Amino acid sequence: MQKPSEERLAKAAYNWLRISPIVTITTLFIVTNMGLNSLFCNGNLYACSYGNESLINIGIGVLVSALWHLLLLQYVNNKDSEFVRKHGKQALTYAGIRTAIAFTGVLLDYFAGSNGSLDCVTIIILLIFWVAQTNAGLEKIKKELEEDPTISRELTQQTENTSAIASSNEISNVSNEKVEVIGETVMENNSAQNDPSQQENLDNILSGLRSAIDSDRRHAIENLREINYSSPAIRLQLEKMSLQDSNSIVRKEALRALSLPSNQAVQKHNHANKLNLQIRQTLLQEIKAWVKDGLLAQENADVIQSRYDFDITSTPQPQVTPASKPVAVSKPVPLVQTAAQPA
Repeated sequence: MQKPSEERLAKAAYNWLRISPIVTITTLFIVTNMGLNSLFCNGNLYACSYGNESLINIGIGVLVSALWHLLLLQYVNNKDSEFVRKHGKQALTYAGIRTAIAFTGVLLDYFAGSNGSLDCVTIIILLIFWVAQTNAGLEKIKKELEEDPTISRELTQQTENTSAIASSNEISNVSNEKVEVIGETVMENNSAQNDPSQQENLDNILSGLRSAIDSDRRHAIENLREINYSSPAIRLQLEKMSLQDSNSIVRKEALRALSLPSNQAVQKHNHANKLNLQIRQTLLQEIKAWVKDGLLAQENADVIQSRYDFDITSTPQPQVTPASKPVAVSKPVPLVQTAAQPA
């Protein structure tokens, strides 16, 4: 069985304060009519007037009815949440203040000998505190929920959180598949550092990427696709090319190359990889918001996203416009005139 949320438990303490007058007033009425004043007012110990007898009964009734507020101890002693304990203590304090006001009113009436004339003032004060304390407590809960998203919410809010978790789990499933591929590529990248021939190949590719000739840069990207290892220098150069290259086709091909498993494996060892999945998902959402607000160009966003989504989703693959093929022109077919046959 699922435990109640922290929000629900904390609110329950103040909701009890709201409905508690029903049972406390009923208990007060019952105890007052039990005549417990006889325990104190008798000829041998203390002689009481009729008015004092009533006040003593009311005073005992106030103290007995206050025992209902001990139900708040279940929130004060909650083992799972400091948030619930805090508001449980606050609610119990409010209950104690109300009991103190009621009992003080009885004492003042007793010593002043006003025979119940102060009861109206006490009741008005209690009504004010009854409304103000409950509203103040619920308002505090609302404010703290806004400030601290880790506090568990009501079921309606938890439904949204559950959807987010489900989405996260779906992403994790995709991520696990990509991690397996990236993990294998990481081993290839590590072996490339120890293999002179592979290192030389990477140096040649990097040199080609930095070439001023468009065809050399495109050829270097094609060579990178044919191998399953890469390097941080190559990945950085591809990022620069996808943003700054003068040739639009080269820019698109460079962006596509960033999503190669070899380059994703490189990013796995970069500084950004030290961020956990949840933080990277938040960053990706922020990047999308920046694009939507017009603060970041989509081309720049694609490159930045590739630094954080290497094991989440595939980097968007821009369509590279293929070079137009020359259209073959059909040769004219010579017309052969046939001589007319005589009839």
